Amino acid sequence: PRDESNIAMVDPFISNFAVRDVTPPVLLSLFPAANAREVAPEAVLRATFSEPIAGGTLVLRSANGDVVPAQTALTLGNTALVLSPVNFLPANATFTATLSNVTDLAGNPLAGGAVTFSFQTVDTIAPLITALAVQGTARAGATITIVPTIDTSDVERVEYQAGTLSRVVAISPYTTAIALALDATELIVTARAVDASGNRSAPFQITVPVAQ
Repeated sequence: PRDESNIAMVDPFISNFAVRDVTPPVLLSLFPAANAREVAPEAVLRATFSEPIAGGTLVLRSANGDVVPAQTALTLGNTALVLSPVNFLPANATFTATLSNVTDLAGNPLAGGAVTFSFQTVDTIAPLITALAVQGTARAGATITIVPTIDTSDVERVEYQAGTLSRVVAISPYTTAIALALDATELIVTARAVDASGNRSAPFQITVPVAQ
């Protein structure tokens, strides 16, 4: 540019500026994931974001609502918020975490607002077979059905041993049909239930008298 005397500007004028940041941070991932199972007792919770954040609150509660003592910190260039429980989490437990008050460096709140998610720690409790019922008439040459009673719905399969017959049933209600030999006088049936975590129950056994 020139002034009214047609004299050009000696040095160029450069102005730098930034427009206001109106883009909210986005939650990219959670660990443990929502509804995760078999979470290790020493697990550290982590929420990662699409950009650095100024801060946030991450609280972990037990199934009865008690706050789990823990320390929180920002990491990975303030793009992650971690929660480290003071003590190992107990097995066979459900926990719920709440993520809230997250804002980026411009003060934009987390897209979607607060987030709540639950997870379960490692399962070490095996299912329990409390009974094996016999349906049908136990007569030589006939077919009977064995019906288990199990104390939990967390069952992946039932393993049967009936004489020399071995069988695995993976569909609820986990019954099995057994053909009785023509010369049989009794049949010993043993069953074990296995849950989704691989815990196997103690064997439950019955002796079925077989009429001729």
